[in-house]
Amino acid sequence: MQLDTELARLGLSGDDAQALFLVPAALVAWADGYVDMKELETLASRHRPADCQGAMVCLSDRGRQFLYHHFIYVKPDHETITNTLRLVSAMLDLLPEDRAQRYREAIAAMCVDVARSSGSGLLSFFTKISADERAVIRQVAVILRLLDNAEIAQLLGGSGA
Repeated sequence: MQLDTELARLGLSGDDAQALFLVPAALVAWADGYVDMKELETLASRHRPADCQGAMVCLSDRGRQFLYHHFIYVKPDHETITNTLRLVSAMLDLLPEDRAQRYREAIAAMCVDVARSSGSGLLSFFTKISADERAVIRQVAVILRLLDNAEIAQLLGGSGA
């Protein structure tokens, strides 16, 4: 897979590629058929403009527009989901292992945070993650090799995985 060619096909460049690391969390938000305001706020809190500093995902304007237009404002179709997750996996495979692992950890945390952000009530903190959200997290975890993440393993272990 030629990364530059695949990114260009999506209308993105290498500078925009970090937007794709937020796609798994957006897919979790769509697991129940819609993105609620708490999920949207959680997703929005995980990125900053491209000139940002620190551990958050830094997005170019084009990357942010791509993410919101194709994965947040509308529910993506199966082919788009499959192709994008394959591309994210390929991007991770190209990184040095320690850096790829940091991205995997961040992606896993974002997925779980988005799943936990919907619902209400203190007692529902650990139980409000729906079966549909768990299924999406399981799919993402398998494709992106996140199953070693302790939070993902605990979450999926609790669902009978």
